[in-house]
Amino acid sequence: MKTSLLKESMFLSEEKLKEYLKYASTDEARAVLFVKKQIKESAGHWIDIIDCVSYQNDNPNDLEFKLVICGHYKRILKPKYPPKSNFIFNGKLNEKEYYLSVRAITWETAHKDISQQKSKGIKGVMFEIKGVKYNKNRGKFIKDPPWLNSPAWKNVDIHSLRGADRSYVQQFLAPPDWRYEIKSIRKLSN
Repeated sequence: MKTSLLKESMFLSEEKLKEYLKYASTDEARAVLFVKKQIKESAGHWIDIIDCVSYQNDNPNDLEFKLVICGHYKRILKPKYPPKSNFIFNGKLNEKEYYLSVRAITWETAHKDISQQKSKGIKGVMFEIKGVKYNKNRGKFIKDPPWLNSPAWKNVDIHSLRGADRSYVQQFLAPPDWRYEIKSIRKLSN
C-alpha cells in the first residue's frame, strides 16, 4: 500500500491510518455495520459501541452478534475529505487508496465528535440488540438409524459421542443448517 498518497493529501497521518486499519479488523468495527443494518434510527448518527459479543465465525464478513450495546450520537462534526485529484496517478484514480482514506477520516471524526459530546455531558440514545445462532437440523436424521428406538440409546446425547461411535452416528445425522435471527432490539433508558 502506498502511504505516500495519504501523506500528500495532508488530511490523514500515517499513524492514524495504521490505527484505523487495526480498528477495521475488530469486532467493534463489524458491530457498527451490524447496528447500521439493524436499526433504522442510526442514519445520520455516530455509533458508539459500548459492548459486543460476536459469534466466532470462519467468515469475518458475517455480521452475527449475540449482544450489541451501543449509543447513538448526533453528527455535529463533519469529516473533511481530500479531493479525489490527490489520488490520481497516470490519469487513473486509485479508488482503493481514496476510499480507505475516506473511511479512516470518517472513523477519526466520529471518535472525536463522540468524545467531545461525552465531555459536555451529552448522552446518546442507547440500544441493545440480541441475536441467536442455531443449527436448525440439530437432532434431525437423514434416514432413521436402526438404534433410534433402542432403550440403550434413549438417554444418550449423540452430540457428546467421541471416536467410532460418533462417526457411526454422523452418517445418519442431517448436515448442519445454521440460522441467525435477531431476538430483540430495544431502546435502553439512560
